[in-house]
Amino acid sequence: MIADTLEAILGHAGYKARATYSGEEGVALARTFRPDVVIADYHMPPGLNGIEASVAIKKMFPGVRIIMLSGQMLGEEFAPFRLKGFNFLLLSKPIHPGDLVDKVRCEDVVIDESVNKQPRILNVDDVEQHRYSISRVLARAGFEVSEAETGKEALTKALEIQPDLILLDIHLPDVNGYDVCKELRRMPETARIAVVHITASDKSAEAAMRSANVGADEYLTHPIVPKRLVHRIRELLQMKYLESDSPSS
Repeated sequence: MIADTLEAILGHAGYKARATYSGEEGVALARTFRPDVVIADYHMPPGLNGIEASVAIKKMFPGVRIIMLSGQMLGEEFAPFRLKGFNFLLLSKPIHPGDLVDKVRCEDVVIDESVNKQPRILNVDDVEQHRYSISRVLARAGFEVSEAETGKEALTKALEIQPDLILLDIHLPDVNGYDVCKELRRMPETARIAVVHITASDKSAEAAMRSANVGADEYLTHPIVPKRLVHRIRELLQMKYLESDSPSS
């Protein structure tokens, strides 16, 4: 889990860190752990979300610094708390672990949402309308987007531009998305790129299993809510960043 990996990274950086997995658990642990800094994810299991849990901790310990991570922009959700004087540092995922540790070290807390460099996405789909609509959603979310129409073009561009994530349609005119993913995992230069398979035609458990077996990180089927797609991409990239920087990796 992201929380466990973050705990290891912060521990390796010299901090005493504890991971929790819900807003309520975080508030309860804070009473005894008495943190100097809280790193909270906005999305939590049913119950207190990250902002609500952080506000509760801030009320107990006014000197604590709060760093809020999210796979979406939080301006609207955070506005009521900002009016009440809660000046948390807001960061959009993914953020490189080294940059996050730098934020922990920094004493200046400024609302700083989405200042981290946005990742590169390669969007692979032979249907122009599908490709255009998804690329537009991703570009508006701040990603740097490149496109490919075929499996061979996807492999070539993956080597050339080294994207952080490839959004890969299953049904392509030359090489199917399963075989493209298998080839990406075979090549050292592309083996660690996050791959998300996407399809409108096969929603079976067998297809999802085949996707996982060739090394894809996620299997999504249309229709996909744009906000959910962006959030899931940010979550996957954050996990990739954490895994690559983990002391055990």
